[in-house]
Amino acid sequence: MKTLSISLSLLIVVCFVLSVYGKQLTEKDFPQHYIETYHVLTSKDHPLVLRANDIFNRVKNAADKCYKTPPTLIILKKNAVTPRVLKTGTILMSQKTLELCYQKVKQAVGDARIAFIMGHELAHLANTDYWKDESRDQLIPDTEIKRILEKDSKDNLQMELKADAYGMLYASMAGYQPSALIQKNGTIFFHNWSHQVSPSHPSPKARAAQLKHQIKSIQSTIMLFHIGLRLYQLGKYEDALPLLIAFQKTFPCREVSNLIGLVYYQQAMNALSEYDQQKALQYKLSVILDMETRADKFRTNARDQFHENIKNAIWHFKMACEKDQQYLPSRINLSASLILNGRMNGAIDILDEALNIKNNDPQALNNKAIAMYLLGKKINVCMFQKAVDLLQQVIQNQPQLPDAYYNLGQIMYERKRYASYKTYFKQYLERESFGNFAKNVHNILNSSYTENSIDCLNKTFSDASILPGEYNAGIKQTINGLHLKEHILPMGVYAGKYYSGHGYLILIMEGVVELVEEPVKKQSSFQRYCPHLKKYYNQASGQSTLIYGNWAVDTSNNKITKRIMFENEKKW
Repeated sequence: MKTLSISLSLLIVVCFVLSVYGKQLTEKDFPQHYIETYHVLTSKDHPLVLRANDIFNRVKNAADKCYKTPPTLIILKKNAVTPRVLKTGTILMSQKTLELCYQKVKQAVGDARIAFIMGHELAHLANTDYWKDESRDQLIPDTEIKRILEKDSKDNLQMELKADAYGMLYASMAGYQPSALIQKNGTIFFHNWSHQVSPSHPSPKARAAQLKHQIKSIQSTIMLFHIGLRLYQLGKYEDALPLLIAFQKTFPCREVSNLIGLVYYQQAMNALSEYDQQKALQYKLSVILDMETRADKFRTNARDQFHENIKNAIWHFKMACEKDQQYLPSRINLSASLILNGRMNGAIDILDEALNIKNNDPQALNNKAIAMYLLGKKINVCMFQKAVDLLQQVIQNQPQLPDAYYNLGQIMYERKRYASYKTYFKQYLERESFGNFAKNVHNILNSSYTENSIDCLNKTFSDASILPGEYNAGIKQTINGLHLKEHILPMGVYAGKYYSGHGYLILIMEGVVELVEEPVKKQSSFQRYCPHLKKYYNQASGQSTLIYGNWAVDTSNNKITKRIMFENEKKW
């Protein structure tokens, strides 16, 4: 039965490929020709085979998806052909190429080289520009046909340089270092076997120049991602979105897809809070940002705005998931969006994927508890105890995570278990005493909520060199004195520019200083002055960003490392 199943699968693939390409194919367009000629290198034959296959899968998930046929990888033994892609979707790599990538370099460098090769060939597959059997072309004596072939060769040069650029991009998107592709002498790593490549391929020098240009291009636009991220943290979602979309055109990685999804998610929450605030604050779903309301942006058509934004959020989170099968944040964020959209079964499925990536992840368990509880209410099956058990498991594994306490309190409140909900809500406030969810808890408990004091602001920013507001000659002179570099924002975003350097970032949009980041020369503690927050973000590196009224700080080990000021409705 197993043999029959494999034969049927191969037959289906062959039929599909023939339906796409018809009689254009020859035996050299199928992998079997190369397998019979060179034989397959397996993981039993060589320790690097499994590693190469893992890298291929990561790059494939990060790369474009516009393939006529699904990509596969075959590694052939020693004397096989140089890397190439066949029309049938198979990428061929030789044992020699595999070994050269890791020769006399660290494993991380070898991984980046393999990733680049995979990305290069996947770009050819996506663009449908395949390797040609040039030995057949060389048999044609006609002069006019030779001229055509010379032009075709020049087109191939551009085709290869384009595939190089995308190969580097895909490798970077998959998490591999692009700098590892350039050697100290300025050449690129595959110069070792470039003498085997036909004249239709660019020289190592040309390819190195192209890659350096691509790397420089990404480096010059990386600040767009940082500015978009910062505006997003500050709740300025409409300003963040065009910057992130502009960055995505240069670097369509999983992180930017995830972040764009979160922008739409937050805008959906703003709209939801306008027409159904109770639902917006009903459960605390685990996402990177909290659910703060800016209802004045959505006074009309709030319900339509919610559905449009949540649809866009789901689409971008799915894109981030597709780019990396092991990327946890996009799956947790996707589950939150699906729950808000009423798609509990889909949320549970994606959360099961997340829990396979990281067993007992507290944020995934938190969202799964809510999805199960709401699914039970929808199908009239009691899921109360299962949801409670999951949330208590979260508390046991990570007792400082506030979300589980809030959700337990809310579930107990709905079921009129008064002693329990008061206990859980008070435990939540001990861990998170700020933001809209904290305000909601205070309303339920009939207790007061206090905003942060102006003294904290004055102590933290009393010596700020530039404040947000109208861009004038005085601010321009101050910027010049700081010797910052000017950058014009991309066309189609909005009229503006930013200055950066020496730890500073100053964003000017339409004649207004919207955002100022300043380095802190002498790190100082802030908690005793600033007890109340609007929201905060913890990073894997141990650093945090804390947002107040119209200012924020980056911190590390309870010390301020950067001061952030931004323009909003409040006056300085």
